[in-house]
Amino acid sequence: LALGDQQIISIAVDPNDDDVVYAGANLSGVGSIYRSTNGGDGWQRLMTFNQPVWAITVDPSDSDRILVGTLGDGIHESTDGGQTFMKIGSTANGLGNDYVFALEFGPSGGPFAGDVIAGTDDGVYVLGGGTWSEVGVGSRGYRIRSLAFAGTTIQAGTWGEGIIEFDPSTGTWFDFGLADIPVIAFAVHPVTGDLIIGTGGQGLFLSRKSGAGTDTDRNTTAGPGDIQLTLESNYPNPFNPATTVPFEMRENGRIRISVVDVLGREINVLIDRHVSAGRHTVTWNAEGVPSGTYLIRAETDTGVRSRPAILLK
Repeated sequence: LALGDQQIISIAVDPNDDDVVYAGANLSGVGSIYRSTNGGDGWQRLMTFNQPVWAITVDPSDSDRILVGTLGDGIHESTDGGQTFMKIGSTANGLGNDYVFALEFGPSGGPFAGDVIAGTDDGVYVLGGGTWSEVGVGSRGYRIRSLAFAGTTIQAGTWGEGIIEFDPSTGTWFDFGLADIPVIAFAVHPVTGDLIIGTGGQGLFLSRKSGAGTDTDRNTTAGPGDIQLTLESNYPNPFNPATTVPFEMRENGRIRISVVDVLGREINVLIDRHVSAGRHTVTWNAEGVPSGTYLIRAETDTGVRSRPAILLK
């Protein structure tokens, strides 16, 4: 069974067997989880969910325990290797939001050893005694998109507010860096603690840890000062069927804003003309377009900006 034209948003490798790979596939707003036992040569569908699958994780101490985070239907758990799943996380039992973008198991030796940590559209939560509670104080209000552990310390990538880090000594969160930037994925080097950070249309960053502190380098074609354009997050997001795209031109000029799918195919052109300096909006009406994650791409003579948009029908 091949994954075909489905959108693959999440991948997880069994920490006890790297031939076993799980993939979260989405098609027309319906999410499924697939498993490969031969490193990706063949796939078996395990379960279908009512909403897109965005996060998958496998318990390092028990390969039969698999957790799935969805966009709008909370968290589901399997304890039998994917044969059955049960919903274990929603706003009904303490989760801050049913949109779950990240899931991690706490590493051994730390305050969250073996715990399930969830990054939602309204903060970071930990599972305990069948209910969810916020990790410390101060993560609510942040739209979490990714989680990672630097040693035993939790770091969270947020939508539009950079990275935040949890301080267990005070029980609070603080800004780690990259303020005003959407961080959608990042990984921590297990030895050096360096971070590789992927953003939503703002380039790739490397954050180096050293005894003197943290230095962040950017790998992108142009910095904020080079591009005379600000592309803001569309709202609402997720949306159905229409969403508004705000943008600001720092000087008069031509702009082209288009919508592309995950394969890079252009779906729609929202605007392609000269506009005056200042703030503007355009609307994308996605009637007739299937559910999924799309990229809103804005181009001017000075550069390109892009933002992800999630269509849920």
